[in-house]
Amino acid sequence: MKFLLILIMLLAGLGLGLGKLFYLPKNTYYEVVSKAKYTEYYSLPVSPKMFLVPGRSAGSSSMKKIKDFEGPKDWNHSNFWKNFIIQNYIIPIPIRHAEFYFVPVANAVDEISRPQLGFAIYTQNDQKILEILFHRPIEFKRNFKSQKLYQIPLFFEYLKEKRPIEIWEDMFSFDLTQPSEDIQKMAYQLYLLEQRVRYFPKNMKKFSFINDIGRGLVELENPEMNTEKHNVYHYFQGMMYHFSIEVFDVDPEFVEIRNRLVREIRYQEFTDEVSRVIYNEFKSLPYRRQISQEGMIYLFSAWSLNIDNRNFLREMIRYLERGKDNLPQLGPLYDYALTRYHSSFSKRDEKLREDAEEKLKRKEEEERQAQRLKEATRPVDLNDQNFNSDEEKIDFFLQKAKNAELEQSENSNLDESSDILEMD
Repeated sequence: MKFLLILIMLLAGLGLGLGKLFYLPKNTYYEVVSKAKYTEYYSLPVSPKMFLVPGRSAGSSSMKKIKDFEGPKDWNHSNFWKNFIIQNYIIPIPIRHAEFYFVPVANAVDEISRPQLGFAIYTQNDQKILEILFHRPIEFKRNFKSQKLYQIPLFFEYLKEKRPIEIWEDMFSFDLTQPSEDIQKMAYQLYLLEQRVRYFPKNMKKFSFINDIGRGLVELENPEMNTEKHNVYHYFQGMMYHFSIEVFDVDPEFVEIRNRLVREIRYQEFTDEVSRVIYNEFKSLPYRRQISQEGMIYLFSAWSLNIDNRNFLREMIRYLERGKDNLPQLGPLYDYALTRYHSSFSKRDEKLREDAEEKLKRKEEEERQAQRLKEATRPVDLNDQNFNSDEEKIDFFLQKAKNAELEQSENSNLDESSDILEMD
C-alpha cells in the first residue's frame, strides 16, 4: 500500500494518473512505430522505420553469407595464413601466399593524433579485394534520462535491472515491430529503438547479431557497384569496439575471405610490452624474411601496440626498402611518416622527403655514426697499451674487431637500431 501511494505521488508530479500510466507505453508505441509521430514523453530525431527489424536472411544476402558461413576450422593455421595482433585484434593475415598479399593502412588524422590503422588485401595481380579499418571505440551508455517516459518509476526500475551486455545484444537482435503485452517490456522496446538510433551509423542499410560469436553486424549503404561494406561490433567492459570491412569485388572467393575475417577476427586487450615480444620474433626470422612483406607484418603488429614509437615505423620502412617488390607496402608508410614526423624515413634518395629540422637531425646522427666507426677502426699503437699477458692482448684485439664490425653493420643497416625498443 505504501509503495502504491509513493507511486501515485510520483506520477502526479509527472502529470500522470494510474489509468494513463497503463496505456501510455502502448499509445506511445503506436504513435512512434505506426505513424512516426512523437509525444511529450518520447521522441526521436529520425524516422524509426529502418531501426525496427534486424536484417532477415532474405533481406540481406551479404548478412546471410556472413552469419551462415562455416569454413574449415584450420584455415588460419595453414602455411599461408598466420594470426597477428593489430591494435588489440587477433587477425588471420596472408603470408607467403601465392594469390594474395597484405598492405598496411595508416591514415594520418593530423600531426598529433594517433593514426587510424587497418590493412588491405590485394591479389598478386595488384587488384584490391578488401580493406579493414579499425575505428575509435565508442562508450556504450545506458541513457536512462534521455526520455520522459523512462523517468516513470515503474519503467525506470525495470530498465535499471537490465545488464549493459544484455541491452547491447538486444539492440542488434530484438524485433520491435510488435509491442509486448507487458507495459514494462513495451517501454524497454522503445528504449532499444532509441539506442539503435543513437549508436547505429546514419548510412546503415541493415543490422543483425551473430549469436555464435557475439558480434553486432551493420551493413552500410555503398554507392559503388559490386561492393559491400559492413561494420563489425564487439562489446567489452562498457565499450563498443568496431572495425569496418569493405569488399571491392563480390567474387565468391573474395566474399569468402571477407566472411572468414568477420567471424575469426577476435578482440583482446594487450599492453605495449607485447610489442617487445613481437619485435623479438621478427629479429629471429631469417634475414630474407625480415626484408619481405612477412617481416613488415611483424613490425606493423609491434608498432600498432606502441604507436607513438617512431622507431618501429622507421625500421619497418628501411627493412622493406631492402627487399624486392615492396613498393605497395612502402607507399602508405612514407605518407604517414611524412605527415606525422615530417620525414619519409627513406634511405633511398628518390623517396626521401623531409623538412629542414628532420634533415638536420639526420645529418647529425650520420656524423655521430661516422665518428664512432672512425674511432672503432683507428689503428692502435701497441706502445700505449699495457698488457699483463699475451691472452689479455688477444682479448683486446678481438673486442676491437667486434666493435668495428658492429659499427659497420649499423652504418650499412639501420640508424639507431639498438634503440628500437626504447619506449617514448
